[in-house]
Amino acid sequence: MVPAKHINEWLERFLREAQSAAAIEHDHIVTIYQVGEDRGVPFLAMQLLHFATLKQQSNGTWAVVEPAKKVLEEILKEG
Repeated sequence: MVPAKHINEWLERFLREAQSAAAIEHDHIVTIYQVGEDRGVPFLAMQLLHFATLKQQSNGTWAVVEPAKKVLEEILKEG
């Protein structure tokens, strides 16, 4: 959760970064089609990809997920 005193700053950053990401066109980056706000809720609409889940790709083990989980935890700590 974003503290109430920082919500405007967070919203501006979300929209700015989402718009920047939407400008990127690359085969290995999901396409962002729309960025906006609806009734006070920020959103982005992105390309739907039809692939196996990480668990399915890892043959039923979570070994490949652990490194990604650690990276995300670090990002969230710094966020």
